Amino acid sequence: MFDLSSEVLDKVTDARPQPLTSPTLVLKSALAMFWAHLGSLNALQTVSAARFWKRWLEREPISADTMGRAHTVLNVTQLRDGLHQVYRRLKRNKALPLNLGLDVAVLDGHEQHASYRRHCAGCRQRTVKTEHGERIQYYHRQASAGLVGLRTDASRRGRSLLRHALTHPCAVRRQLDRTVTQETSAWVWVTTVPQSQAPTVRVVYWGHQRWDIENLGFNELGNGWEADHIYKHKAQAIEAFLLVTFLAYNIFHAFIGLNLKPQLRDTKPAAYWVRLIVAELYRGAGRTTYQRAP
Repeated sequence: MFDLSSEVLDKVTDARPQPLTSPTLVLKSALAMFWAHLGSLNALQTVSAARFWKRWLEREPISADTMGRAHTVLNVTQLRDGLHQVYRRLKRNKALPLNLGLDVAVLDGHEQHASYRRHCAGCRQRTVKTEHGERIQYYHRQASAGLVGLRTDASRRGRSLLRHALTHPCAVRRQLDRTVTQETSAWVWVTTVPQSQAPTVRVVYWGHQRWDIENLGFNELGNGWEADHIYKHKAQAIEAFLLVTFLAYNIFHAFIGLNLKPQLRDTKPAAYWVRLIVAELYRGAGRTTYQRAP
């Protein structure tokens, strides 16, 4: 799919002088880990006996230590180029939603990790007031961009949103005294795009889709795909693992949307296909027995 090995993975290099394991094999192992939602390099090690690896890697599985070291020196610029290659193929195949000929993206920040003890040279710092006094907290923060999709009910939902675009009543809970008050918030959508190119209904719809990066992006990637897990506490490794997560996520959903028949795609959730991958790995690992040494 997408000529994944030749057009994406094989073009990624790393800074290891004479690696015994190629970056392509490291990335293929990481992709399988994210597709199975294993959540850690140690969990990946527990299924190393599965026969799947012989077919996928054409060799023995890669150790957790090698995975961590390799991601620390991966070329993240080339990883981004690989993500863009997948985007170009999707766009060329008309698999991306058509937003009136416009490419609409949402940019948002996300805090991936915070700790009072564990830190690296790339950690940011802040002083936090606690009941035991001020403490230094270390954290990593990243900014991500996601394309805004266009669902089939865009026009109908857009008109509904437009009626509530200017004022919206909501309940607000005060942090100080925990009281709940009813307030009305005002929303204003500003754009430089001419109305002839992007009608008001569509602009309001895109504005409300800004929260998709929270729900479908950070929430799903963090809770389902374990994107917030620190696989190797080095700044470049964190960035590399995150980019591989994005690559795995995009390929997985492209496969469901483009390769599965509608009868299967519409009747089974995405989690079903994840569980099939997990079942294949653990079934293969469980069947393998090791002979005792004489």
